Amino acid sequence: MCWLWPRSLRGQMIMLVLVGLALAQGLGYAIYRFEERSGRQALRDEFVLTRVVSVARLLADTPQTLHSRVVNAASSRS
Repeated sequence: MCWLWPRSLRGQMIMLVLVGLALAQGLGYAIYRFEERSGRQALRDEFVLTRVVSVARLLADTPQTLHSRVVNAASSRS
């Protein structure tokens, strides 16, 4: 590993800047991926909540005899 580190002060400074830049890029990418994943999870949670509330309101407005059909239609993926 010692052969990778330059001997001159200029080379050491350049290497230090490059290593710092690489670490900053890696940290920035990790933060970006975490935020992206969190954002997608929030959107998914909001979608599910909206769908559940819509079905609950629909069930409140429909006759009892149609509840099973509404639940089956809301449970399908299509």
